Amino acid sequence: MRGAVLFAVALALVAACGGQIDTGDAGDGGQGEGSLQGHCCPPSPAPSCCMDFGGWSTFLQCPGTVCDGMPSPDTPGWTLSTDSHGCKVWQLPPSTGPVCGSLPPDAAPPPPICPTPADVSSFTPPAFTPPVVHKGACTSQQIQDLYTACFSGSSTQCSTFTQANQTCASCVMTTPQSPGPLVAVSTGIIELNIAGCVAIVTGDSSSTSCAARIQANQDCEGAACNAQCPVSDSQSFQDYQKCIQTAEAGGCSKYAQAECALDAGASAQCTGFVAFQTGYDYMAPLFCGP
Repeated sequence: MRGAVLFAVALALVAACGGQIDTGDAGDGGQGEGSLQGHCCPPSPAPSCCMDFGGWSTFLQCPGTVCDGMPSPDTPGWTLSTDSHGCKVWQLPPSTGPVCGSLPPDAAPPPPICPTPADVSSFTPPAFTPPVVHKGACTSQQIQDLYTACFSGSSTQCSTFTQANQTCASCVMTTPQSPGPLVAVSTGIIELNIAGCVAIVTGDSSSTSCAARIQANQDCEGAACNAQCPVSDSQSFQDYQKCIQTAEAGGCSKYAQAECALDAGASAQCTGFVAFQTGYDYMAPLFCGP
């Protein structure tokens, strides 16, 4: 069956390229009743997922190597037989088992591509880490200069500032393990520590607090999108935001729905910022200011 398919494909290719096939020999008067003129194509020594099937060919060149679509090489029943022209040709085994080029039944599907969130069906939020507050680590001027150097200036300006103002910079620019006002959650992504801000304003850092529920949702969204959508420019940031929105409406919805009401009470002070700088101007002094 496989040889017939390959032969039909070869015929179509030759016709498309304007070639001609001599279907007669000297003894049939050109009526096309004789054998096709051609030669034997060498088969691969053993079945594989990229192989030459061999057999008779009417073309100057053999069909060549075929990859994927055939039964797995270890499937019983592969036979190297001889066709009507005396050419060796591989015959497919009668199999409904694994096929070359397809995923095995228990294989994981390929990972989704940004902005599609990663699978968070088995996600469990880590324990809430209370905010780290170092009042007096920065002067008001240092807080302003840090923003100018690191978020309005160049990487050289930011590096120069942080080296000269290490106490202030280490209080403001933090990691999830020791969260201050700004938290670097992954490459290219720095977030305002809304959960930490809420914990400070409400005075509650317990595992059932409003702050903990906010952080659980942010951690879920991070698991869905941080590695999935690294940020390097404005377009990748837009993709990251799309991923977060999809995750919040899908895999992370139960955590999003469990968040406390952020539009009322003391926690409202930590949300609703029109711009990143507005949030920075409020949170940096709260954590690190005089």
